Amino acid sequence: MSPASRKRKPKRNNAGRPRPPRVSPLAETVEQALEITSLVQARTWASDLIGHYRAVAWDTGDDPDIAIGQLRFEIADVGGAAGTAAALALSLVGRRKRRAEFAALGEELALATGSMPAWYAGDLKLRLLAARSITDANRDYEAIVLEYHDHTLGVIVEHVGLMRLLSVVVRGPQDGVAFVRELARAISAHGEPVALSPTEVSYRLFGPVTMFVDEGPDFAADLPAAQVRKVIGRTALMEAVLTDLPPAPADEGVIEQFMATCDTDEKWSRWWAGFVVRSAEETGRAVTDFGLHFGHAQILKLAREVAMPEADVPALTEAIRAWARFTNADWTDDLSVLLEGYAILNARVTRS
Repeated sequence: MSPASRKRKPKRNNAGRPRPPRVSPLAETVEQALEITSLVQARTWASDLIGHYRAVAWDTGDDPDIAIGQLRFEIADVGGAAGTAAALALSLVGRRKRRAEFAALGEELALATGSMPAWYAGDLKLRLLAARSITDANRDYEAIVLEYHDHTLGVIVEHVGLMRLLSVVVRGPQDGVAFVRELARAISAHGEPVALSPTEVSYRLFGPVTMFVDEGPDFAADLPAAQVRKVIGRTALMEAVLTDLPPAPADEGVIEQFMATCDTDEKWSRWWAGFVVRSAEETGRAVTDFGLHFGHAQILKLAREVAMPEADVPALTEAIRAWARFTNADWTDDLSVLLEGYAILNARVTRS
C-alpha cells in the first residue's frame, strides 16, 4: 500500500441507510391545518393561504397559478396528517381544476397515513340558504349577504367602471337582514334589502370576482392596502362560492326586447345594446339598469375604446337615447350635453 493510500480515510458504506426527509419551508404553515375544526375554518384558512401566494406572485410579476401549483408539491413533501388536512382544506376553495388536484393529493395522503380530518365529511358543497342585497341610490355599489348553514358571507361590490370587490366578510350564522343593513352603512344604501335568487347572486358576483383574480389588485390601487389584502385573502373562497352556484346567464333576451321597441337604426341600436349589456354582465349590474354613473361611464368608455366613423355618430347617439328610454333612465336631462361631448371627443380621436 502506498503512503498516499495509507493516509486516506476508509469510505463509509451508507447503503440501505434512509436519507432524512426534505423539509419544506412551508412545513410550519401546513402544521396549522391540524388546528382546523370545521368546514368554514378550513375554507377561510385555505383561502388566506392561496391569497398569500397570489399576492406574492403579483408583487414579483410571476404567474399566481404556477405558484399555487407548486404549493401542491410542497404540501406533498410535508405529508402526514398535517399535509392531509392542508390539501383537503385547499380542495374546498379556488378554481375547479386546482380544487380537484388538491382533493386527489389529500386522498392519497389520507390513504398513506390512515388519517382523515373529522371536519372533512358530509356535504362539502356551499349550499346557499338565502341571499339579500341592498344598493346605494345610484345602484353603483351593492352590499350582498349570503347565508349558509354554518356561516354568513358579506360582500360589497362596485358595479360601475372598475368592477371591483371592495370587501368580503365571513361570520358565523346570523340574521342576514341585520348583516346586510350593517354593510349598507358603508355604501350609504338606499331602500330596503331585497331577496336574490342563486342565479342573480352568480350574475352579480361573477364579473367582479373573476376580473379581480385574473387582473390582480391593480383595480383596487386607490383602496387602503389593508383592505386590499383582506379581499385578496378571500378571493379563493369567492371562487368556490361561484362554482357552487348556477352559472351566470348571458342575457341576450334583453337585446331582442330592446330591438322590438326601438325605431332607430337597426345596426347601431343592436351594436350599442350589445356594448352596454356586456359591460353590465362584466360588472354584475342588472342589464336594464342604466343609472346615472353607469350611463356616463359607458359613454366615456365608448369614446375611449371605439373610434367611431363620424358619419355613424348621429345614428349611434339616437340608439343611446332609445336605450335610455327603454331602461327608464331617470337622468336623461343631461344626456344631450353628454352626447355632444362624446361626438366632439370621438371626432378628435378619429382625426388623430
